[in-house]
Amino acid sequence: MKKIIKSALAVALALVMVFSAVACGSGGGGGGGGGGGTQAPPTPAGIAAQPQAPALVIPEAEDNELEQTRTSVLTLTWAHTHPAQHHHQTGIIEPFVEAFREATEGMVDIIVHPGSALTTGVSALDDVISGAIDIIWTVPGWTPGRMPLTEIFEFPGMFNDAEEMAEVFWDLYESNPRFVEADFSDFVLFNAFSTDTHTVWTRGTPARLPADLRGRVMRAPGPTPESMLQTAGAATVNFPVAELYDNISRGVADGCTIGFSAIVTFSLWDLLDYGVVNLPMYVSPHIFAISHHAWNQLNEFEQAAFQRLTGRTIAIPSAQHFDAVSHNGLDQIRSNGMIELNELTPQEIAVWDNEVFGPTRQIYLDMLEGRGLPAYEIYDEIIALRDARRAR
Repeated sequence: MKKIIKSALAVALALVMVFSAVACGSGGGGGGGGGGGTQAPPTPAGIAAQPQAPALVIPEAEDNELEQTRTSVLTLTWAHTHPAQHHHQTGIIEPFVEAFREATEGMVDIIVHPGSALTTGVSALDDVISGAIDIIWTVPGWTPGRMPLTEIFEFPGMFNDAEEMAEVFWDLYESNPRFVEADFSDFVLFNAFSTDTHTVWTRGTPARLPADLRGRVMRAPGPTPESMLQTAGAATVNFPVAELYDNISRGVADGCTIGFSAIVTFSLWDLLDYGVVNLPMYVSPHIFAISHHAWNQLNEFEQAAFQRLTGRTIAIPSAQHFDAVSHNGLDQIRSNGMIELNELTPQEIAVWDNEVFGPTRQIYLDMLEGRGLPAYEIYDEIIALRDARRAR
């Protein structure tokens, strides 16, 4: 039996278009997402209400001999950079905190600090490794090289949506100890998912082929999109997503790679002229992690409860939230009509794969192999797991 965690927070499951996590790519130097910059102007009239996202479904506890032995409440701290209104804060984190409190018979409380109140995009990983913060939500791309094999999941053209990425990630995580040891030995990973797929958006003229980006300045939110855009011949700039509207309007950038959801979120309707509807360039992996110190503070009863609520149980709804926002964003872009959406032919997509996606993948894999990491082995396994799921 399963039950849906119900609380006053359920109203928050009606998604609000807020800062998209991959859009929360760091500025030059990798600053945390979601902070800085001026607010974008209101979105055009007639923007539809957001769809209800999938609820976090929690398995019932299994009968076992473990009992709660704690006699005083343990309080843990969870910090992240995203706003308090983010759909993952309201639709995933808050229901999880409530469910874990209930599962531990009220003896473990988690206090969440959103909006960069206690950490930043570049410090979160060190904060949880050191135990300065008990739990974090962060993006591996904000600290390039720290989780190098996980960055393979950001490769261009890998996944059709966030849910596919999450399923394949956990397939790999549960079957390959070398992957786990290489990237996650310094903390306890309990959620991994990604944003919706991102594509290319431009001003002035469309970008159907890589050659159409030559000489243009494009905002790139991390190493992989930066490498792709530079391979296509574009110059790249990197700044927080909250500055995207201002910088495009001032001509600092001619376009960007971003998801459908973020076009609505950051009111880019009147700045961008063209987008590509069927070029899934990349997704941005995200993780939730608890420090070894905090994990060891939990007793056996609490650790069992934590494990029951995490992994795929939390990862799949996390991914589905981004997919729901993305689908709604695409629908609104189509109905609004302020941006022309182009659909590439199979031949045009092949050009992207041959000229940009393929070289980007090979450069990164060769670099990781040079560091003694089993990059090609992991990449081949990811592709095999993905293709096996698609064949079902």
